[in-house]
Amino acid sequence: VSSLRRVRTADGRRVVDANDWCRTDDLSPEELRDIGNGSIYSALAARGLAVHHGVANLTPGNADADTARRLDVARGALLLTIDQVDTTADGVPVLVSREHHLADAFSFTVLRQGPGVAAEEES
Repeated sequence: VSSLRRVRTADGRRVVDANDWCRTDDLSPEELRDIGNGSIYSALAARGLAVHHGVANLTPGNADADTARRLDVARGALLLTIDQVDTTADGVPVLVSREHHLADAFSFTVLRQGPGVAAEEES
């Protein structure tokens, strides 16, 4: 497994501690490392593995010592953790991510599909 851990900033403030993992056949450790601040999605697409969608689980939590240090906040600071699996249009998982977001730096909007969407697709 290839992995990449980075801290994302907004206006110079550390706001996200992100961990991404993919198969070495999809992106080698060197390829993932060389992405730097670039887009993992673009790198996967260039390999014919365009991400079609992701399924995310959002949970509140508190910063442990390591995450607090990386985000420059107090241990125990409120975080929103997003665990996500991204897949291709064929349903092949190509990227797994865990992101710890500072709760006071973001607001999230969730689009939920109702049962009518499935009925529309069947007709």
